[in-house]
Amino acid sequence: MTKIQNVWRVGGMQMPLCRWVVGFRWRAMAALLAGALFGGLAQAQLNSNQSATGALGKAWGFFYGQMARLDRIEQTHPDLRAAVFQARSELQAAFPDLETQAEKSFRSWGATDEHLAKMRQQLRDGLAPMLAQKPIDRESSLAFLGAVRERAKGVDVPEDILQYLLAAAFMDRPHVELLRGWRKDYSSRGHPKAKGIEVRLKVPRSFKQEEGERPNIVAKWTSEGGNGSEIMMLTVLAGGQDALSRREIDDDLRLGERSEIRSALEEVGKVLSLRSFSQELAAGYIAEVETNADRAGFEMTIRQRMFVLFVKNRAVSFSCQIGTARDRALTLESRMARFGELCRLTVNSLVLPQQYSGGG
Repeated sequence: MTKIQNVWRVGGMQMPLCRWVVGFRWRAMAALLAGALFGGLAQAQLNSNQSATGALGKAWGFFYGQMARLDRIEQTHPDLRAAVFQARSELQAAFPDLETQAEKSFRSWGATDEHLAKMRQQLRDGLAPMLAQKPIDRESSLAFLGAVRERAKGVDVPEDILQYLLAAAFMDRPHVELLRGWRKDYSSRGHPKAKGIEVRLKVPRSFKQEEGERPNIVAKWTSEGGNGSEIMMLTVLAGGQDALSRREIDDDLRLGERSEIRSALEEVGKVLSLRSFSQELAAGYIAEVETNADRAGFEMTIRQRMFVLFVKNRAVSFSCQIGTARDRALTLESRMARFGELCRLTVNSLVLPQQYSGGG
């Protein structure tokens, strides 16, 4: 008898291992997805709600203001032209094509050339009196140049502005954000929902971290500073038997339609892909599932790519989720293609220290 056929005792009930680890958890997570993603699913790459448009406008204004003051310093102190060029180049390199990407987002919300021209004029008109009040002497100018170079590293930039600067700059290639070093270190150590498992991750800086609302959700991260419709989620579930091995998982998946793992996933939605994998001396599976949900009359399609590792008597899941209104479901393929590479890089950063220390 394999561990696939064994049972784990959960809450006083006996359930087949994969039916609990996969089926029960997936039903809970699908319900969570419907709540977590609802309200943002019908949006394009950046949400067109008031919060998101305001955040993007604020970030664009911040960037525009830095550039405008650099221009003023260059005009007033021609001998500082080289220093201004260096500061401007570093800021533009940190947030590449920001203005172009911001305009692209505004256009996706219906902005026309006329609207964008008015926005630029309003920015200039609003910045003019502010710039006039800023000191322009040589010492102050040199100090500002140094500050801009630090801001290109994320120093002294409000977090909500920085998150949208990054979200807009890397909108078409979100994985580049991590490759450029824009990341935050995360550890689940000491978190009660982690159930004694420490998970370390490097997550993209533009994603806002929040506590999970449900019992087994350790943490979740939402794109665009919490305004987006891409979500990463860390879940830890407790069980009662030893972890599955890679061989046992492969044996089950080779059963095809009779696979316990596949059949449990199919209770939730359409299984688009499913395979085994190993990481951090643990075995598990990678699954991509698409499902339809309805909340208060709002019909949506949700796609989730999940990476599940069996660690001792725990199931550790890191999932990447996107959703949209059901009539726009065709957009999920291209969006997951972009988001998927960022997801893969984040998962590759996952470390389970107890796998090497013998603790946990």
